[in-house]
Amino acid sequence: MKARKYLPAAAFAAGIAGLALAPQLTGPSGLSTLLYLVLYAGLAQSWNLASGFGGQASLGHAAFLGAGAYAASIAMLHGGFPAAAALVVAAGAGATLAALAAVALLRLRGVYFAVGSLALAAAVLGLATIWNYTGASQGMSLPLDAVPGPDAIFYLAAAITLAATAVAWSLTRTRAGVRLMAVRDDEDAAAGLGVNPRAVRILAMAVSGGFAGLLGAVIALNQVIVTPDNVFGMDWTVAMLVMTITGGAGTVVGPIAGAFVVYYLIQQQLLDYPTLSAVLSGVLLIAVVRFTRDGIWGALCAGARKLARKLPEEA
Repeated sequence: MKARKYLPAAAFAAGIAGLALAPQLTGPSGLSTLLYLVLYAGLAQSWNLASGFGGQASLGHAAFLGAGAYAASIAMLHGGFPAAAALVVAAGAGATLAALAAVALLRLRGVYFAVGSLALAAAVLGLATIWNYTGASQGMSLPLDAVPGPDAIFYLAAAITLAATAVAWSLTRTRAGVRLMAVRDDEDAAAGLGVNPRAVRILAMAVSGGFAGLLGAVIALNQVIVTPDNVFGMDWTVAMLVMTITGGAGTVVGPIAGAFVVYYLIQQQLLDYPTLSAVLSGVLLIAVVRFTRDGIWGALCAGARKLARKLPEEA
């Protein structure tokens, strides 16, 4: 029992060590693949904070990602901000837009909330496409002398993803997390116990949007050229949703497992066969939804518990 108590901390420390050594152990191509794996894991985790733990099925997270990317780009290009300060601006932009969206949309429930968040993403994409200050549909090019190198960009993405994972883990251990999951499971019962569902969900959306905005800024730094289509595109939201549900929504490790399976084991291994890759991802998602409620990670944990019960007591 004592060993199990320290297992999460040991796993987290091992993850930090592995990510710290990654740039030295991989070439440029390998580092690029690993960067996007970490980015997808972080984005899936950010979606998980609001939709997995909070129960709000958002289809508008690309808006928060794009807001962070554009805020950081404007700060660097027009304001002369260094990359570190631009990241702070990006987090604020993502969190603010998410909080405002929550205030406007939380009167809606279920599929209506999802459709409303999708409409928000489409509206923000349309605004970015016609906004002349940011180059309209042509977008912006970041100043190369202010953009960090590949190793620094990878470490930024890894640090943000680890921070999002730490927040997800804290939700399973703190009163704030218990309140959020209580609202997700039964809003009326939670309100009857003194929880303010609206305030809890707005906070969850703001934290989720802040992480999405941060990772959007990292994507902007990596791509250098930032256009509406490559940061506000619906593909980002679809990836977050598919990876989180496949791995296990509402769990700490699920989004990371889902990103590894969907992005690395399927998309990267079938890079020359995009149609087959999309079909396999869809089939896997359907299978997960049909046969397990907690995704791949939840199924693995359930299997491990069953195996442990079958082992002899002395083992």
